[in-house]
Amino acid sequence: MSARIAVLDGARAWQAMLDWRASTPEAGRLRITHAASGTVVELQWQGSMMQWRDNRHPEWRPVKMETLAARGILLAPRELAALLLGHPPASFAPQGADAWMLRRDGARIRIHWDARRARLEMADLSHGRRAVLIIMGHD
Repeated sequence: MSARIAVLDGARAWQAMLDWRASTPEAGRLRITHAASGTVVELQWQGSMMQWRDNRHPEWRPVKMETLAARGILLAPRELAALLLGHPPASFAPQGADAWMLRRDGARIRIHWDARRARLEMADLSHGRRAVLIIMGHD
């Protein structure tokens, strides 16, 4: 799929394009392009193993979820893949139709999927961060 992502973190806000390739939650690849800075980041995962690279460091290197969380990524790629494929992980507590709550590392994360608008909203209620993923097309 192709999507646009908008992240609001306090006084900072940024937008990027997301190209997503995952037919199962257990393996996939994504590419985030931030046009304003010229930054391209790629992430691939197989099970719990994740690797990433960017246009400044083109070699693949291991990455942990803690590093991604420090950069504002609220969900592990395989969790997001499971959700987008219609199978929310068991750790996502249902909060009504198409809404979930997740508690992780002291944060409360609210997730809402609006299938009609192809829009996924994630809010870190503990830290005031928010991300909106707008799906623009599927391959």
